[in-house]
Amino acid sequence: SKRIGLAYMVALRSAGNEEVVSEYAGRAETSFKEYLEAQPQDVDIRNKLAVALLTKGSVMQAVQEFKSVVEEDPGNTEALYHLGILSVQSGQFEKAEERFKAVIDLDSGNLESWYWLGYSLSQQGKKEEAKKVLIRGIEKANDPETRAAMESLLEDI
Repeated sequence: SKRIGLAYMVALRSAGNEEVVSEYAGRAETSFKEYLEAQPQDVDIRNKLAVALLTKGSVMQAVQEFKSVVEEDPGNTEALYHLGILSVQSGQFEKAEERFKAVIDLDSGNLESWYWLGYSLSQQGKKEEAKKVLIRGIEKANDPETRAAMESLLEDI
């Protein structure tokens, strides 16, 4: 059920070893899939299912789930953000740029997307654009940790 799946996702945060994390992620996956049989349109739970899949190492299944969410709900910033992160991890910086720009267009307060957009641009050699993005992100950042990460990246460009 939805509640059980959410409970496993909360438990994941405190799970120490990899074996326990994988087991909880698998249990969350099972619970979310059972819930989604009755409520397939619940994109919030579909995003959580995708995160559970990622956590247990099923990257391609997670990507498919996030893409499916975006097809149905093009403005879903959570799915777009995760797809952007996965694009960065796989070295697909143009795709990452596109996804983080979409997130920022929908939610300019998503500070992590400003950072990752700057990073993706810098990895493509678009240094000036990356600097502008990071400066705008720093201006918006009210979180000292995020601001410091953006400032550090800006110094490295």
